[in-house]
Parts: sequence; structure tokens; C-alpha cells
Amino acid sequence: MVTLSKLLNLGLNQKEAATYLATLELGPASISQLATRAQIKRPSIYHYLTSLINKGFVYQTAKGKRKQYATHEPNQLLSIMEQSRHDLTLILPELTALYHASPKQP
Repeated sequence: MVTLSKLLNLGLNQKEAATYLATLELGPASISQLATRAQIKRPSIYHYLTSLINKGFVYQTAKGKRKQYATHEPNQLLSIMEQSRHDLTLILPELTALYHASPKQP
């Protein structure tokens, strides 16, 4: 079983991990269903879902007039992480140059 601590190692905080697991378990679900399952207050879960959407873990869909949230295929998490690593390798020389150019404080 996936534990919250393993998801925390992927860069999620405690509430994001609980929200992600609830979304995985329920499939496409409404805000109130996710809040109940993740044991997070409904107004707070909007923030965590937005964060998960921005990180590529969750997407928003519509069922009629209602919004629902679902997870991407878990295998896609690997490609998201690989893309992040690739992006970092592209900007790493610039970051290193900035690090060496900044004056050192005593």
C-alpha cells in the first residue's frame, strides 16, 4: 500500500498527498467527496487540488455542470518527474554561473 511518506518524497506535502490518494481511490469525484475521503475541510481542498493540477498529478473535468477531479495514469508521474529533471539540467549552467558570480558574505 502506498504510504503518505512515500508521496512526501515526491515533493507533495501531507495534505496534497492525502488529496492525491483520495482522488486515486475514488476516481473522478466532486470536491465534497474528496474532502470527506481525505479528511480535509472542503474550503481548504481547493488549494491542494490547484497545487496538484499545477504539478501534473490531477486534472479537472466536467460532469454536466459540476466539476470533478481525477488523477492522471500513475505511470505518467514518471514522465512528469523526468521532464522536471530535464528542465533542471537545461538551466543548471545558468544557476551555477549566478552562484559563482554572487559576492560571498563574511
